[in-house]
Amino acid sequence: MKPSDELFRLIRSLSKAEKRGFKLYAARYTGSKTYLKLFDAIDKQKEYNEDKLLKLFAKEKFSRQLHRYKNYLNSLILQSLEIQYSDDTVDSLLKHKVLQIAILYKKGLFEQCRKLISNAKELAQKRESYLVLLELSHWEFRLTAIQSYLNVDENYIVNLFKTEFNTMEEYKNYREYSELEGKAFNVFKKEGLMRSPSHLKQLNKLASHPLLSDEKKANSFISKIKFHSIHVAICSITHNFKKIIIHTKRIVDLIEENPYHIADNKSNYIICLANHFNSQMTLNQYSGALQTVNKIKNIQVISQGDKEMVTLMLIDKELFMYYKTGDFEKGKSLLNSIDSGNFESIVVKYKRESEVFFKIANIYFGLGEFQQASTYSKKIINSTFTNQRKDIECFSRVFSLIIYFETGDQDQLEFSIRSVYRFLLKRDRLYKFEDAILTFIRKKIIKVTTKEELRKAFVELKDKLEKVIKDPFEKTALDYFDFISWLESKIKKRPFAEVVREKAKQVAS
Repeated sequence: MKPSDELFRLIRSLSKAEKRGFKLYAARYTGSKTYLKLFDAIDKQKEYNEDKLLKLFAKEKFSRQLHRYKNYLNSLILQSLEIQYSDDTVDSLLKHKVLQIAILYKKGLFEQCRKLISNAKELAQKRESYLVLLELSHWEFRLTAIQSYLNVDENYIVNLFKTEFNTMEEYKNYREYSELEGKAFNVFKKEGLMRSPSHLKQLNKLASHPLLSDEKKANSFISKIKFHSIHVAICSITHNFKKIIIHTKRIVDLIEENPYHIADNKSNYIICLANHFNSQMTLNQYSGALQTVNKIKNIQVISQGDKEMVTLMLIDKELFMYYKTGDFEKGKSLLNSIDSGNFESIVVKYKRESEVFFKIANIYFGLGEFQQASTYSKKIINSTFTNQRKDIECFSRVFSLIIYFETGDQDQLEFSIRSVYRFLLKRDRLYKFEDAILTFIRKKIIKVTTKEELRKAFVELKDKLEKVIKDPFEKTALDYFDFISWLESKIKKRPFAEVVREKAKQVAS
């Protein structure tokens, strides 16, 4: 069984300040030198190697129970981080206030306890921390009861319970939206951009839920965010791109109207900006999309998680912009400027492999670097990602055939065409668009003998695809790769990147 590298990854995620904080914390404990030795040894490794650790500490007694010492060291690090970040988030601050209330109550310091409850309630209400509010209500009632209801009139008791029941209702409303959001994004993650009318029945049932009819049905700030987030998922799946931007903009506006939410949850703000960027790009609002990217760049982040999220979203969105506008050289410059190993590990960590790798494949294809495009396309095709988006997985296989054609790999092209055809049929993903391309490759490309015959075949396919994409469910194929521009480049003997850039300028003007 392969040794766990969880401790290694935890240590590697620490900043210099966090490492210093851990060492100060660990120094307070008996036997800390042993754990500090193990900490330093793991910290020096670029890749986790337990065999080297065992050799290094062969003379140490703890090497015989290394797994136990690793677990305890992991626990020590988490304890030190908990202390370092104890006042860093509202959730942790409220957690500590509730603990302090319990201590004051136990000591019989009831007036101090009541003041702290009042202070915590104000903060919890502002942040819509429902479970904390319910716990505070519980303590407030316990205080009233233990003081024998002295100086308390009936209205106070009534209002106390009324407030608690209202909190329960708001929490129930929030959880109902959370459930709907989970269902919507589950469909989106599995199916991607839906291209079959038969799938719409399930989605229409979800969209017709009474809570999704009006934002006013959402009783709180976080419920309103979820209301629009659900509509974003539904509009994405059903290709209602003109409507989606209304919801992505509303989410961003709601968050920016409540700046404390940005401070409390920067990752969520980053994701919401990224979703708004996607809707802007889909509608060819390039200048607005650039402003959104700049907003992401200007977010001040401290935590490792937020830094990774900014890195992921900035690179992903800039790649999207470059391949959509035909600035493939800028896309390559961006890829050359980053630590690819570290970036790909972030992509895998946040389960964005298929989306990001397909964008990278598009960048290299646009530059005519087909081998690199093939490498990233194969990462999707040969992947074992459990979170793989079916739409991108399927279209990567069609895209690979175009790469084989460009590289002149006739044998691989002939071999793969049958495999791709069978795969799409099995996955119920063979739509008119794919069928036209597969038929073109199988019956035209492989058999033509002259350049003029090939040019005519390209013209024939282009005419056919332009008719097919009048169906909105078929037009989605162009969101993966611009086949029409590729065909135009072949027919007119112009660089693919030049055709894409020219079209981007036309739609943006």
